[in-house]
Amino acid sequence: MITVYKANVNQVDAESYKKFIDSLNLYSLICPKCKHHDFQKHGYYTRKVKYKKHSVTLRILRVKCMSCKSTHAVLLYFIVPYSQYALEVHLKALQSDFLNKFIDWIEWNEEINEYSYYYIRSQFQKYWKERLISESMRLNPDLFKSCFKSFSLQFMQIKCTRNIFLSLST
Repeated sequence: MITVYKANVNQVDAESYKKFIDSLNLYSLICPKCKHHDFQKHGYYTRKVKYKKHSVTLRILRVKCMSCKSTHAVLLYFIVPYSQYALEVHLKALQSDFLNKFIDWIEWNEEINEYSYYYIRSQFQKYWKERLISESMRLNPDLFKSCFKSFSLQFMQIKCTRNIFLSLST
């Protein structure tokens, strides 16, 4: 997996993602497996991402490293691998307390039910709480950068699949 941050692409929007993919310089990517820059487009798959009061279906680009022949999905930083929820949804669920803010949560994000709210919180307790404590990290919108630096994973990524973070200039 290759997770990319680009300053002018900051929302879960199919059109923004498509524009980003269409303008992507494949040479700017780095293979998580062999660290080479030689890629070609390999295909697409669709992925539904829930965000605030809507969900979007994105056409996720897969690229193939011509050096080691491995394939990788190209994700924008707000997409949490193996989760149907955007990064901001995870952060919002974790920053609220269980009782006082649950009503605010439902108003902010009508698409996501109570079960999902508690599921996100339980996944955090199970996989991420100790990691963040060990590195003295706090829940904030830039947490994903620190998680890549310390763990080579997107925040709330549960499967430990190779993932590399790239910050591209605008």
